[in-house]
Amino acid sequence: MNAKLILLAIGISLLLIGCYTERPRGHSRGPDAYAQYSYIYYPDAEVYYEPNRHVYFWVDRGEWRSGPRVPRNIVLHSSVSVDLNSPEPYRHHDEVRARHPPHREEHRRERGHGHQDRDERSPASEHQ
Repeated sequence: MNAKLILLAIGISLLLIGCYTERPRGHSRGPDAYAQYSYIYYPDAEVYYEPNRHVYFWVDRGEWRSGPRVPRNIVLHSSVSVDLNSPEPYRHHDEVRARHPPHREEHRRERGHGHQDRDERSPASEHQ
């Protein structure tokens, strides 16, 4: 009887050890709120793209929407890479928008300038 209990305890222990999975780096415990998500952010359209899930996030009539493509009326131009700790990038939108405002060139085109003006910022400033 005692041997059966020992074997049962060993079997349960091996089963539990086999079920153990390591958390992604940076996790000690708790929810996955600290996981890193990489997005491509289009400042001129205020659109996010999450390449691992192939999902876009955009605003439509004041509400955030998501899907495999943006609506046809949204034109995507220049982009920057943004790392956030949320699967919902719009929760950090005010912070992202402050760090990555729309490009001046796009604003000039929107105001009706027919010619293409040069963007005076250095290329490195787009990825800060």
